[in-house]
Amino acid sequence: MKFLKNNNVHFIYSSQIIMGRHMKKIFLITVSFVLLSFQVFSASLDIGRDQDSIHMDPILVSQNADVWVLNNMHSLIVRNNRDATGIEPDLAESWDISSDGKTYTFNLRDNLKFNDGTPLKSTDAKFSIERLRDGEGSVFGSMFGIIDAATAINLSFITVAIWWGVFSLPIMIFVKEPINYSPISITKAISAGWSQLLKTIKEIRHLKVVSTFLLAYWLYIDGVDTIIRMAVDYGTSIGFTASSLITALLLVQFIAFPATLVFNWYSSKIGIKNAIYTAIIGYSTITIFAALVKEEWHFYILAVMIACFQGGIQALSRSMYARIIPIEKAAQFYGFYNMLGKFAAIIGPPLMGYVGLVTGNPRIGILSIVILFISGGLILRKVDLDEGEKIAKAYLSKE
Repeated sequence: MKFLKNNNVHFIYSSQIIMGRHMKKIFLITVSFVLLSFQVFSASLDIGRDQDSIHMDPILVSQNADVWVLNNMHSLIVRNNRDATGIEPDLAESWDISSDGKTYTFNLRDNLKFNDGTPLKSTDAKFSIERLRDGEGSVFGSMFGIIDAATAINLSFITVAIWWGVFSLPIMIFVKEPINYSPISITKAISAGWSQLLKTIKEIRHLKVVSTFLLAYWLYIDGVDTIIRMAVDYGTSIGFTASSLITALLLVQFIAFPATLVFNWYSSKIGIKNAIYTAIIGYSTITIFAALVKEEWHFYILAVMIACFQGGIQALSRSMYARIIPIEKAAQFYGFYNMLGKFAAIIGPPLMGYVGLVTGNPRIGILSIVILFISGGLILRKVDLDEGEKIAKAYLSKE
């Protein structure tokens, strides 16, 4: 066997093959033409593929069609071996791992250069990794940060504990607990609680405006709580990254408080009921927009919109409720109000899931939540604040 070698491309033929004189000439001419062609066009490589590349920037690459091209253009610090069973050196000839597994030290090969002849330094490799982490639009940014999910969960518990601890200090320091001169057993306390609940339900049935408001509140607040609780699951189902979802949640938390104060001022100008209408319309718009989002920045806008109405609709609902209940029984009625709020988000998630399952489209599923806002808004129209205040006062005078 003989080998003709040119630029790492090998052509193999056998001199033992029996062929006529003309066939040998044709063969030699063909081989010469191929070698000449390769010599002339050796600077280009044509590859046939069934999928086009989208990005040529390494930090934006997520599909194999891009990866296969870039692997022929760039060197890596390390790379997979040929059968993808391990890691082998590339720019780094060796590396060391600290005992805790958190620090990797890469030792680059000597005399490395870019294709223009510029020497490659360790700072260049560092720049590439930092751009992978911090570069705008990088699909790998979420890989950096908290080392694992367990650590993230532990940190979240700590931050929540600090939050509750700090904001509980005022009530623990300045609010004195009333002295109970007639303590009762746990069994009697449970029995008394159920008796009080049944009594409150009977009283609410006689207060028509209160019962109507509570039905309206239960429907629209169910929609509000559904959006709050299902936002992350919905974002995940349409392909958003965990980091973008966390960013959106943080936006809601930081914007909601000042937005609530602004909404309170707004309600003083147009009235509580009209302000609640505004919030219901706002949430309906949010739901429709949620069904249309495609980009991550759309999701951030959605978070800001939610923050603008979330605190306002909750605070104003409590304020409106206070005007139509007997003031001397506020604790009793607010206890029922809070209990009803705990039963919110029992219609929305099943409705959203069922519609999404039947249609096969989570966008239509989230759109179905509009039904709760429309229903709650229509029932709220039947709530007459002036009449509710009169009934509450008259109800107390009868006792």
